[in-house]
This record gives sequence, C-alpha cells and structure tokens, in this order.
Amino acid sequence: LDKSIASMVNDTMDVTLEGTDDTLIYNFKFSDDALASTDEETLKASLASSMEGEEFASTFQNIAGSVSEVVKADSVKVKVVYAKADGTELPSKEYTKK
Repeated sequence: LDKSIASMVNDTMDVTLEGTDDTLIYNFKFSDDALASTDEETLKASLASSMEGEEFASTFQNIAGSVSEVVKADSVKVKVVYAKADGTELPSKEYTKK
C-alpha cells in the first residue's frame, strides 16, 4: 500500500491512509495551489461523478475484498475522501466488496 500511495502523491495532492475496526480510509487532500483557479462546485460534481464510475468503484470494491480476507470484521468498507488542504471535505464515498 505504501508504494501505491507514494505513486499517487504529487504537487497538487497528498494521499494518506488510515483505518478503523472495519474501514480503510483513503484521504486525498488537494493543495491550495491545485484549487486556486478551480470552481469548487464544479470540482465537487466532477469528483462525485467519477466516484460513481464503474472503473473507480471497482478498484475500491476490489480493495475492500482484499482487506476483508485479512481483517476479521462483519463488513469491511473502503472509504474514499477528497478534501481541501484545510481538511474541508469534498465528496466522499464508501465501498464494500462486490
């Protein structure tokens, strides 16, 4: 996971991973510079739309399936959170294994 996360980090976005008893949380945090010339409402709509896409959803459903093989919980979830640099949450969504 560390390699995967490192490949996602760049000058415009930081990615961190945390977990609870039954949820693996991917935090994608945009830098202030990345959002400087972006309309926030348009960005929110675009992110929400892509989070509903089959390829995006499938990726995180597969991760939930992999995690559920090692974590002893009734229902393992993967939560994807997009946020501004100050922590203000943009769209987020939870996925479970298919």
